[in-house]
Parts: sequence; C-alpha cells; structure tokens
Amino acid sequence: MSEEAQIPYVFVPSKEELGYLSSTKRPTSCVMVCPNLKRKSKPKEGAVEEKDEEYLQLYDECSKEVEKLDTKLVF
Repeated sequence: MSEEAQIPYVFVPSKEELGYLSSTKRPTSCVMVCPNLKRKSKPKEGAVEEKDEEYLQLYDECSKEVEKLDTKLVF
C-alpha cells in the first residue's frame, strides 16, 4: 500500500526495539509519521508554530533519507 501511494517506508528487524524507541512497553509492528497532522485543540501562540516548523523540517530530512534506501527485498 505504501508503494502504491508513494509513501516512503522501512522495515526494522525488531518490533520490541521499535516499541521501546516509540516510548511504549509493548512490541510495535508499525509506526506511522504524519507530516500534516490536524490538531484536535486550538494551537497556542508562537511556540507551537516553531515546533511545527521544526517537525516538518525533520520529517522532510528523514523522508529523503528513507527514499535513498534500497527498497528491494532479496530472498
């Protein structure tokens, strides 16, 4: 599905480690990062906009790195 939608993705070897790095105690099979997440509450002044801008910059940087990875699976 990700390939059809042209969404970059990577596989990780350990769902336990992915869960730990996602700050949860449970093994995690999938983590989705959304670049344009709509907020449920009204944003506060200034600081939120700066965090959003920084987040988008980091998202773009990570997305470019994922796109560089070889996506072919070899069995």
